[in-house]
Amino acid sequence: MRWALTWAVVFTAMHAYWYLGGRIGLGDAPNPLPGAPASLGAWILTIVVALMFAIGLGVPIALLQESRRGVLRRLLVASLWAGCLVLLARGTSGLLDDAVRELGLSGGGITGLSYQDVFGTDHPSTYTLISSAAIDGYFFLGGLLYGWAAWFGKTGQ
Repeated sequence: MRWALTWAVVFTAMHAYWYLGGRIGLGDAPNPLPGAPASLGAWILTIVVALMFAIGLGVPIALLQESRRGVLRRLLVASLWAGCLVLLARGTSGLLDDAVRELGLSGGGITGLSYQDVFGTDHPSTYTLISSAAIDGYFFLGGLLYGWAAWFGKTGQ
């Protein structure tokens, strides 16, 4: 559980750093971050993602308290499983998308987005590509850690 919480704290801290203008870990592409929400749909997505951050931090903290038993514990463990699936899907799809694009199998990867669409340049630097893969790998790691926490969280270990 502590590893999942540690992962979530680092994940949240890096996103806060990037939100505040930090660039380390994003590569040197001209457009590494999406712009501010400009539509109702974008605002809804932003709110959902913010809630996911809160839940992703809160669930491991709640499960670390030994008093969590019964229905509440099962709900919290189910939340960990959901987080596991979302993070694994995001990490795997990102790594696969990059691999398909990099291997030349499709200039649009599995998403249909070119390097220009993703990074704002047709020829991203090695630093940018490594940064992107590291972020995708970090999502994948989070999925593994949340799955591990859910597996052991169901028994209260």
